[in-house]
Amino acid sequence: MLDPESIDNYQSSQALLVDNMEASIEASIDSSIDSYESDVKDSVLEDMFSNIEASIDTVSRLCTCWAIEAKVLKLVFSLFMTKNRYQELQELLESERETLLQDGP
Repeated sequence: MLDPESIDNYQSSQALLVDNMEASIEASIDSSIDSYESDVKDSVLEDMFSNIEASIDTVSRLCTCWAIEAKVLKLVFSLFMTKNRYQELQELLESERETLLQDGP
């Protein structure tokens, strides 16, 4: 028969073992959550920077189109149209079309 002190020691060691296991499991879960959160944050930041880059590129192309459109309108509303001006108009319109059809980043 076991004496009460041995039983207390056994129960204490079992409680300590359970506490250590719980702490280990919690640490593992916390580590997994931290890793997942870090991955999610990295992914969100990458998407955000990609969207910002795309927006900057879109604004740049839009400004280019406006500049071309201003030149086109200047030619269209000029008093005299020569063969050279028609050629320049055609080139500007082709340039504008290519700018509008460019793929994003």
